[in-house]
Amino acid sequence: MFAPIESSSRLLVCLTFPADPYVDNFEIAETEQHALAQAQHIAKSTGAGMDLLYVRERMYESLADRVAEFEGDHLRRTREAMKAIQQKCIAAGTDTEIHFANGMAWFEIIKHATALNSGMIVVSARRDKSTRKDGIVLGSTARKIVRKSHVPVWVDKGTRTEPVVHVMAAIDLSDASGRVLEAADWAASTYVAKKSILHCPDYSGEIIFTRMPDAMARKDEYRSEVTMSAVNSIRELTDDDSSWNLVVDPRRPAKAIPEVTEEEDVDLVVLNSVSRTGIAGFIIGNTAEKILHAIPASMLVLKPEGWSSPVS
Repeated sequence: MFAPIESSSRLLVCLTFPADPYVDNFEIAETEQHALAQAQHIAKSTGAGMDLLYVRERMYESLADRVAEFEGDHLRRTREAMKAIQQKCIAAGTDTEIHFANGMAWFEIIKHATALNSGMIVVSARRDKSTRKDGIVLGSTARKIVRKSHVPVWVDKGTRTEPVVHVMAAIDLSDASGRVLEAADWAASTYVAKKSILHCPDYSGEIIFTRMPDAMARKDEYRSEVTMSAVNSIRELTDDDSSWNLVVDPRRPAKAIPEVTEEEDVDLVVLNSVSRTGIAGFIIGNTAEKILHAIPASMLVLKPEGWSSPVS
């Protein structure tokens, strides 16, 4: 069974701090606090260790002399804050190390995931009140990590304060579907959560009935056959495990995934980054990224087995 994190694994948790080192509350954002709490829960449940990473992106190269003191104070407060978080995690029983890097955040995060042999990367979405009703969106760093990481990425949207209570696997019945189901089953076991499967059948073949007599009846029959075939395939994949709640939705994945997530009160959506049908190219392309933004829950995004990151 595929499990992203086991007792011998480590989670890489990405943290950021306020740009101003002189603010009173120099701490990670609310969304990152939620992501860190989820990572701690996973580590405690599995016996895994954690690596906390802060990447310092230099933005003042042309003003280096003027801002040297500013940057020095920022680094000092960051180290103090990171050590405080580390001590809290250790006190809670989790083996925790801290790391610092300079450069582009997404690049350094993936590079450290390789160097530290991380089993999973945990990142948070950011809060933006100018966008969606809950103001949680994927920043550019999170999007690039999801695209280019070779290990599973947990994107925490921090939309729930309680632990995960409902996990949903979004599958397309490609070869990767079994791995997605195993990861969702692992997450549900880790949180003792309800688990569901969402599948959007591919009805594209119905176009051949458009000009035939009784077109609507033929299309209905065709859709019923495709749906039943999908249900049987899913039952076979799950060994007819009745603990799964199955949702077969006729809508396109771009619409169904976010809306079913909302309707079913899902906390975590598990999906593969490359799929065969409507979710194909899920991470690449404008439509795909709109889906990522639209999902009102955290996500565990997997890569196909054998996939290599362009980051070395």
